[in-house]
Amino acid sequence: MISALAERVPKRAVLLTALLQAACLGSRIPHPCGARAAGPGAGATRPGSGRVAAAGARAATTMAQPKPPGTVRLLLTGDIMLGRGVDQILPHHVGPAIYEGWVKDARDYVALAEEANGPLPSQRGPDYPWGFALSDIAAMAPDAFVVNLETAMTTHPEPWPQKGINYRSHPANVATLKASGVDVAVLSNNHAVDWGFAGLEETLATLEGAGLRVAGAGRNASEAARPAVVPLGRRTAAGGGSDGGGGTEAAPAPHAARQAAPAPAPGGEAAASEGAAAGAGAGAAAGAAAAGRVLVWGLGHSSSGVPDAWAAGASSPGVALTDLSPADAARIAAAVAAAKRPGDVAVVSLHWGSNWGFAVPREQRAFARALVDGGVDVVHGHSSHHARGFEVYRGRLITYGCGDLISDYEGISNASVEARYPPESHRDDVGLLWYADVGVGGGALAGLTLTPTRLRHLRLEPPEPGDWDYIQSTMDREACRHGLEGGVVRQEGGPAGGRLRAVLPAAAAAAH
Repeated sequence: MISALAERVPKRAVLLTALLQAACLGSRIPHPCGARAAGPGAGATRPGSGRVAAAGARAATTMAQPKPPGTVRLLLTGDIMLGRGVDQILPHHVGPAIYEGWVKDARDYVALAEEANGPLPSQRGPDYPWGFALSDIAAMAPDAFVVNLETAMTTHPEPWPQKGINYRSHPANVATLKASGVDVAVLSNNHAVDWGFAGLEETLATLEGAGLRVAGAGRNASEAARPAVVPLGRRTAAGGGSDGGGGTEAAPAPHAARQAAPAPAPGGEAAASEGAAAGAGAGAAAGAAAAGRVLVWGLGHSSSGVPDAWAAGASSPGVALTDLSPADAARIAAAVAAAKRPGDVAVVSLHWGSNWGFAVPREQRAFARALVDGGVDVVHGHSSHHARGFEVYRGRLITYGCGDLISDYEGISNASVEARYPPESHRDDVGLLWYADVGVGGGALAGLTLTPTRLRHLRLEPPEPGDWDYIQSTMDREACRHGLEGGVVRQEGGPAGGRLRAVLPAAAAAAH
């Protein structure tokens, strides 16, 4: 089975060799702001950009990057997929049987990854998939960490019928989410109900039992529409972190060392806010913003493959959906206005759009902007397998596709997809950690820092020179496409050997 599958699916290593030999990665897509290509080396800046000297003067030399005063630092990611092959390499796993057209055993995905990049380490704890990212998260110390969790955490044996691809991970693998300090798992996506509504209910119980908050899904429509609430200013000096189990990464701090406050029970948001206020002194001493909350709403759209049948009902479980209409934008804005208090940051996390391509449909852009007009501070879009563009609209961040982060896609390929979306310009193995510094006095974006990652050995590893060339040129091009003429520049330092920083216009640092 493995050899036949390997013949059908080209090895990722072959694709990466072609990437590194290319003279200009991503050159198939023209740069909307002119000829600005990434340089050839890991530390290169763009020749001809007019900002080489300035970028060098701003280069960071330390791992940590302080927040601007009066801001909340959000860490946003795209898809976190802990099922299938990833589930099989973790300390706990469900049975390997899957129900795809070509693959029937989840361990085949592990074999493909090993064929592409060599054997996996024998010692793998629950923190293994995060790799070097744990150190980056610790250095950047986000106040709230929001992920799109594209996996049911369940042992329920019955997959959703005729779906073809069904992701699940053993409930004990919630330790993988806790190892990195995840605060909010967004479930309004096309895999949350892969193992039926019983699987969704077990997922909800698993996440909540581990102290994580859930957005975009619930046991009924009211619960699915409720925002996840992350109180700010609740850092502690010890506790949490990785629970070992043979993991190769040190326990991160201070973010993952913060004791996770339990998710507020229905009607418990006021108590959570009071707790946040009680801890405001310690948070301010640590440079945190004044006590407030991060509120996260989750929504899914049919363009990303979320079935209408998964919609939560008045008394039935499911996910929160949107039709991207102006009326629905107004409905969500009203919910945000009703829940938001002074000092809060409102995030709407949207699973929308196609897996591939950089074009953003007009209705998505209009919907995101309508949300911002209605009081939303950050629109967190995801679904695309590769990082897509972002926009700064009225000083607020809109991500149209954060890209895959953790998955078992390493070593697999699809000839029909690659004929239309060449892998050298649409890479799903190069991901990003999106750190957004958002003002608590009005939600304006004060800083955006991107840490690139490379998926190899089914974990996140630092990017290589060719990876840097790809992601810097891609994100610079897409930022410019969406109106950010300054694009992105590289800063040295940090566990990845550097980070990308968006060059924000002066208007983005002030409320509108």
